[in-house]
Amino acid sequence: MTGRTRYGIMEINKMENKLKQKKWLFIGVGAVILLLFIVFGGLVRKNANQQKAFSDRVFPTLKPADAIDPASGICRDYPDSEIAEVAISEDIPDPKCMKVLPGQRLKVVNKANVEINIYLGDLKFKIASGSAYTAERSFGEFLAPGVHVPVVAPLSGPEIWVQ
Repeated sequence: MTGRTRYGIMEINKMENKLKQKKWLFIGVGAVILLLFIVFGGLVRKNANQQKAFSDRVFPTLKPADAIDPASGICRDYPDSEIAEVAISEDIPDPKCMKVLPGQRLKVVNKANVEINIYLGDLKFKIASGSAYTAERSFGEFLAPGVHVPVVAPLSGPEIWVQ
């Protein structure tokens, strides 16, 4: 072989080695970027979840109304007190429909002969027969304006019209 051919082969080998080094450099940089993306992406997602949990506590989501107008047609007017009371019995609730203000709170009296489970927005509670429950929060803290129909199992519940 001539000197020129050896020089050409040596240059080719050097170039191949440099390409291999660059290849590994690109793979290493790519791996680092991917790792950073995974780590910081997880932190951002975790931080976003924490912010949502905080904002849900500070600005709770109001349950949208079930209807704009009550189906029963006539609703008892606002109670004069801070408490809006409804009695649940085997037949129909008393009142069947009531208007309430956002600052008022709900009181449910169980006059039925069975335990009842009530679900209204994010409120969930049980009331034994002959007992009562008064909500700690006002309607405006968890219900949007409009007509809401709580689930009262195994009986029927009133329409609550938040004004």
